[in-house]
Amino acid sequence: FFGGFYAILQMSMAGSSLLVTLASRRFNDSALLLTTALLILLSIIFLGFDGVWIGFLFFIIGVGSWGMLKTVVMDVLNRMTDSTTRATVISLQLFTIHALFAILGPLLGSIMEGGEIHRAFLIAGIGGAVCITVLWLPLRRTLQK
Repeated sequence: FFGGFYAILQMSMAGSSLLVTLASRRFNDSALLLTTALLILLSIIFLGFDGVWIGFLFFIIGVGSWGMLKTVVMDVLNRMTDSTTRATVISLQLFTIHALFAILGPLLGSIMEGGEIHRAFLIAGIGGAVCITVLWLPLRRTLQK
């Protein structure tokens, strides 16, 4: 069961990377970043609703969207930074992601242990929406260039 589930996740990531490559020819970076971030947030929020099959579907959508977002972010970073600062920017990006997981993971885990897994996903989705909004507002002018 786990092997089949993992294969589906990997196919979702691979397919989404191909899809975003094709979409990048048609849409600008700003639209792609916002769309993929919103897909991830919606999938996390919908994981908060009851239903195993709906949760599984939105988990696959979220994993695929994460693959899309990583591809777009790396492409934008490659174009916006010169080679001397690129490694530092990527290191800071990875540090920030891992630090957020380290800080928020125990909090969401304690909510899940209380039997409120759906509430934990809803909190994570709403918190993610706030973070995306806070980050998006100052970056939108930079991405339009």
